[in-house]
Amino acid sequence: MSKMKMRDKSDKRGRTQIVTNKRTKTEGVTVTMNESEGTKEKRTGRRILLISASLLMLVSAIPMFMWCLGLINNAALDYTYAGVGCFAAAILYVFSMVTAIAGLVFVRQPYRYRFCRVPAYIQLIVGLILVVPLAGYALLTLPPLFLLTILYLIGAKK
Repeated sequence: MSKMKMRDKSDKRGRTQIVTNKRTKTEGVTVTMNESEGTKEKRTGRRILLISASLLMLVSAIPMFMWCLGLINNAALDYTYAGVGCFAAAILYVFSMVTAIAGLVFVRQPYRYRFCRVPAYIQLIVGLILVVPLAGYALLTLPPLFLLTILYLIGAKK
């Protein structure tokens, strides 16, 4: 039986390569990163923030959707495009459900956080655009969306 030869190499970044079985020239490489405890705690805190923001966004989306649809008639009487803005805000709350589901699905995969952030940025941009047609109703309909989206983006940060 042949012995497995092992050799360790370390570089300046704290990565370790383990090279095995030189006769067959196969290499098994494992990379370990030296992470401080503060980094792991930050990641855990952000993960908890992402989960809680996603759950709150998911739970609040349907009541806010219904409420925005109920405001259409009153808003249309007060301002010119406020009825259309309330309808668009209702659709934006439905889109926030998609964003929240993406956050819950990819919470354990930090390399997919970019996929989570893109819908959240789209949601923020559309919400800012909707401030114009909603006029005074923007203060009633959009603050939960903005608050939860910003918390979501903080949680989905790398």
